Formats: sequence, C-alpha cells, structure tokens
Amino acid sequence: LFIMYLRALFPAQFSAWVNHALIVVALATCGWTLLVPMRLAAAAVTSYEQLTLCLALYVVWGMGRVLLYGQARDLQTARFIAMGTLLLVLSAANDILNNNVVIKTFISEHYGMFAFIFCQAFVLAVNNARARVRAERLAEELDQKNATLSRLDQMKDEFLANTSHELRTDRKST
Repeated sequence: LFIMYLRALFPAQFSAWVNHALIVVALATCGWTLLVPMRLAAAAVTSYEQLTLCLALYVVWGMGRVLLYGQARDLQTARFIAMGTLLLVLSAANDILNNNVVIKTFISEHYGMFAFIFCQAFVLAVNNARARVRAERLAEELDQKNATLSRLDQMKDEFLANTSHELRTDRKST
C-alpha cells in the first residue's frame, strides 16, 4: 500500500508493473500467513523481511528520482515527502537488521513513522497556506473585475439614457 501511495504522488518515478507485482506478493504473503500453520508462517518472516529490504532500496531509488527529475513547482513538497519517506524506510531497515542481529541498535521505527507523519503534515500545512493565499488573490481579482463590470454597466446605462434622450429630443423638434 505504501508504494501505491508513492506512485499516486509521483507516477513518473515509480513503475506501475512493480506496483502490481508488489500487490500480488503482498496478497500471496497474507494468504500464506492465514492459511498455513504458524510455524511455517513464522519461517517465512525472514524471506518477507529480505523482500522488505529490497523494497526499501526501491523506495530510496524512487525518491532519489523524485528529487532529481521532479517538476520544479513540486520540488519543495517532494523534498519533505522524500525526507519523511527516507526516515521511515531507514528506520524500518534498521529494525529488520537489528531483529536479525546483523547490527546492534535500538528499535527506531516509531521515530521513523513520527518523522514521516510530521513531514506529511508539514506538506499539508504548506499546501493549505498556499491555497488560502491563492484563494485570497483570486477573490481580490474577482472584486476588481466586479467593480470594473459595475462601472461598465453604469456607463452603459448612462449611454442608453443619453441616447434615448437625444432621440426623443430630435423627434420633438421636427
């Protein structure tokens, strides 16, 4: 699901076929876990963790592409999303390596999740502020255009009144 989220944000940098393949693998893993005895499911955890580490590398690669090839107008947003995503992925990789006694550190995924959510909230706040500024600017433009239209309408009314008066005055004199 996380890759689906990233692909929705950055479709040019995350492959559709990889997205579909990961959905199939996730469904197969869920089915395996639910249908087989617990000892067999537990034996598959290491394989699933290895797949997760490969997925982490793919996410790092994709976020690098976002930062290198992303559109200039979205670059600030992309940087914050990339920072939160990378912190989450690195903390998940740290926890997997720590649980398998490859490295000796501390459990950090909750910190990574906090950083990810914080970065997402920051992006939402910035986008909300931009939208408000744009809405205010558009409202000012609309007020100016309405004032211009009101002046033009008043000028039209004056012109029609003057023209009507002139036409009536010319008829009376003849």
